[in-house]
Amino acid sequence: LLEPFGKELRNDLMPAIESTYSTYAETTDEAGLQNSGTHRAFGGFSMGGVTSLYRMMDSMDIFSCFIDFSGPIYWSNLVNTQEGDWAAAYLKQKITEQGYTGKDFYLYLATGSQDEAYPLMDTMVQSLISEGDMFRVGKLGKPGINVTYGVCDGEMHDWHNRARCLFNILPMLSDHMNGTDLKENRHKHGHHH
Repeated sequence: LLEPFGKELRNDLMPAIESTYSTYAETTDEAGLQNSGTHRAFGGFSMGGVTSLYRMMDSMDIFSCFIDFSGPIYWSNLVNTQEGDWAAAYLKQKITEQGYTGKDFYLYLATGSQDEAYPLMDTMVQSLISEGDMFRVGKLGKPGINVTYGVCDGEMHDWHNRARCLFNILPMLSDHMNGTDLKENRHKHGHHH
């Protein structure tokens, strides 16, 4: 379901939403959605977090920030193993195939220390850290950093964890998306078709 949802999102949901509400999209055709991509984030919790990774792999042209709460890539059916080695290489390949680099996105990852997703989220982050080229994990706002990972102490796989993670990430997300770094990089790399 996660893969075809990308088509439904792009072709049906986003045009309906962005033609109804005030957004940065001047038009809701492909060009309009792409031209406003630096102002758009996709995020989710649990399998929704995995869905945000899928959108990173197929919708970089219309999203620039991705938020994954407690959704390790190993919960997908992409590769039939929960070993950590392949996560970063797989994501990097999919991002590169779309014509993007590590300067074109921000990935926010969070989970709870008591969350069932924590061990696999940690494994995924270790894979991103060891890759070190496409993914530069560190503190939000530090130069060159494009992945931030937070573990909420004592939180479990539940609504409280989601609310706490969202509360902490929204101000940072707002600051980041209103900054100029992504917009400048995307225009410089000529990603607006």
